[in-house]
Amino acid sequence: IFAPHNCSEAACAAPDCPSCTAGGRCMWTRQFKRTGETRRILSAQPSYAWTCFSHSLLNVSPMPVESSPPLPCPTPCHRLPSCALCLGGPGADGGWQHCLWSVGLQECLSPSFAPLRCGAGGCGRLLRGGSGGCGGGCSQFTQCSQCLRQPRCGWCARTGQNGAGRCLEGGIDGPQHGAPQGCGAGAEWAFVRCPPEDECTNGHHACGQSQECRDLPQGYTCACRGGYGPHPVTGQCQPQCPQGCVNGTCEAPGRCRCRFGFVGADCAVPCACNGHGQCRGPGATDQCPQCLNNTQGPQCQRCRPLFVGSPRGGGPCRPCRSLCRHSGICVTREELERARRDPQRFPLDPHLIPTWVSEGPTEAGAVCVGCGNNSAGERCQRCRGGFFLLDGVCTRCQCNGHADTCNELDGSGCPCQNNTESGGCPGGPDRRDCYRHQCSKCRDSFHGHPVGGQQCYRLMAVEQEYCLDPSSQSNCFHPPARRPLPPGRTVLFGVQPKFTNVDIRITLDVTFGAVDLFVATSYDTFAVDVEPGTGRHLVRVQSHHGGTSGGSGGGGLREERAGGLVTYLTVRDAAAMVVRGVRDRLVLTYPHAAHPLKSSRFYLVVLGAGGPSQGLLFFRQDQAHIDLFVFFSVFFSCFFLFLALCVLLWKAKQGLDARHERRRHLQEMTKMASRPFATVTVCFAGVPEPPGGHRRPSGTTQDLPHGATKEHPHGGHHRLLGTPQDHPHGATKEHPHGGHHPPSRGHHRPLGTPGAGPVTLEPTEDGVAAVATFLLQLPGGGPGGPQRAALASALVTLRGGGGGGAWRGWGEGAGKGGEGGHELTSMVL
Repeated sequence: IFAPHNCSEAACAAPDCPSCTAGGRCMWTRQFKRTGETRRILSAQPSYAWTCFSHSLLNVSPMPVESSPPLPCPTPCHRLPSCALCLGGPGADGGWQHCLWSVGLQECLSPSFAPLRCGAGGCGRLLRGGSGGCGGGCSQFTQCSQCLRQPRCGWCARTGQNGAGRCLEGGIDGPQHGAPQGCGAGAEWAFVRCPPEDECTNGHHACGQSQECRDLPQGYTCACRGGYGPHPVTGQCQPQCPQGCVNGTCEAPGRCRCRFGFVGADCAVPCACNGHGQCRGPGATDQCPQCLNNTQGPQCQRCRPLFVGSPRGGGPCRPCRSLCRHSGICVTREELERARRDPQRFPLDPHLIPTWVSEGPTEAGAVCVGCGNNSAGERCQRCRGGFFLLDGVCTRCQCNGHADTCNELDGSGCPCQNNTESGGCPGGPDRRDCYRHQCSKCRDSFHGHPVGGQQCYRLMAVEQEYCLDPSSQSNCFHPPARRPLPPGRTVLFGVQPKFTNVDIRITLDVTFGAVDLFVATSYDTFAVDVEPGTGRHLVRVQSHHGGTSGGSGGGGLREERAGGLVTYLTVRDAAAMVVRGVRDRLVLTYPHAAHPLKSSRFYLVVLGAGGPSQGLLFFRQDQAHIDLFVFFSVFFSCFFLFLALCVLLWKAKQGLDARHERRRHLQEMTKMASRPFATVTVCFAGVPEPPGGHRRPSGTTQDLPHGATKEHPHGGHHRLLGTPQDHPHGATKEHPHGGHHPPSRGHHRPLGTPGAGPVTLEPTEDGVAAVATFLLQLPGGGPGGPQRAALASALVTLRGGGGGGAWRGWGEGAGKGGEGGHELTSMVL
């Protein structure tokens, strides 16, 4: 409550019914009572004072409530015209539940208004309570003592008539209407004290039969008669027995009333009737003329037939039904064997048993016969198989139709079948309801609510085959264990869609036999009942789905009939359907556009019809398949096309790179040509070795060989500087223009020996060629001028090993060839 105007005391505060019900939110009632600001208590009957309460309490009340509205408002007290209506009504004002009747005003008053109206005693006596409190006036009393006990009543005594007179309304001064009119002439008016009279003679006393009345000047007294004495506690007169009553009570002066089983003047002699009969007297205690308590015999020592017990010593004889609970017949074991051997002579009919059974059995030797209420045992102490004890009655096991046996004490422990299992039993005092939870759940991989004849449906996986075996629908390919579906038996399946945008196609292939297929979109559409006599299954449609249907016909179903080798049906509505006589293949299609597959399941009941049946059931949701040949053809075509494109691009790039390289090389050559470099050709003449095979050691300085010249393209001669000595004798260097340098003078060496050697020799990695560097003297300058020297490099061929040996091999190869030719090489300066 967040606002003050929402408090019920503020919203429903009214002193009377019209004010309470005027707003339409409150009610006027006597069944609710406030015990706090927000607490209310409710009575089963209208027993509280009238109060105004919120009408919303009716929504939470567990029992009917008498209130206004809907009942009319009670009549207010001031509108009740008579005393009986005033005191007999429940009142009407808030805080009260009765009215008051004013004797002086002869009006009905409200208890809340009476203190204001009757403050000075102007209302006279105020009566409350039932309508009996109104009375019939003073005239109904016939004795003076009774009359004067009533307010505003007096006694009009007739003189000399010993208490005779009339009771009239009046006061201390006389009757209300005057003495002559009310009492008559010669009457005496008594308002405070009764006139003298003899109550013992006129019968106006209250003495009992054991008392005698004694008149007094004012009133009378009661005394005990002879043989009676006052009770020490109550003071009442009771009879006196001087001899005493040992096992009885004194019922008259000197006479005892003995308890059952005792005799004698003082009730001290017990009877020998085992407490089941009264003997003839103190001298014949063993003579029991009448046996009671279902006993018989001279001393009431045996039970009558159809009664069980040991009556000796006061033991009871109970009816057989009290021992057997569910049977009224009990005999001894010997008598039962006798009856089984000769049932015609010894019948077990309860009306004929006394004709051949002399007495009832004892509890230890009793055997119950003909146990009823589905009980069994020698005492009918247990229930038959398939029953359990519920509220003292053997009730059939309530396993929701999925088992036939259970625990005989509480109905639990059902061996659940049909793919069901029992839920957990509640603890505490609710465990007695454990039988309600037996076989009430579906096992894993099954769906449904298996109560009230409903079953559990096996959930099918997409594209997985299931067979019609009633015991195991998944064992479809092992003939030794596979069984056909008998006629009149059912198997149940549930289809859970895998995709929400693909049609469902359910296929039923029947190998042999015939079946009926029931299809619905709700698990509680179909219920399966079992005929008690034949055990056949009957499929019916629940009443809330539009009627009932048996196994061979019914209403409320869309019925189709299979025909031909393949039957195709497309289901576009959600109504239940049955397809009769499926003998070959049935294909059901549920379009995804017509069914909300995201929240829908389809439930199938296959009923065997016409002999044993066998077949397969599966469902599919076919998506668009990929043709592998087309896929790989397209894939590799695209791949090779892409690869060819890459090759073309690579070739184009190579051509472009080659063009760029040629252009760059041309630019480099152009740039190099613009530099002051020159190319000369050096010819080394090959000559035979000197006699004696003497050769200069490798690595020594050499002059230019004989006949070796180096031509300059511009007409100048270059001198090859191998050592500090001049060229050998006869070695000339020809100029292209015909000029000859004079031969150098110096040390003479044999002809044919190379006269120059490289400054450095750099062989290539494969050892076939090398780069040789020479020191050249450039032309120009006079004899006395400075000499110009330059380094020249040349690519030479190595015909021997590497290093210095390579140069020697090259030189020797020129001589050993025997051809007398020259080895030419180009040198770049």
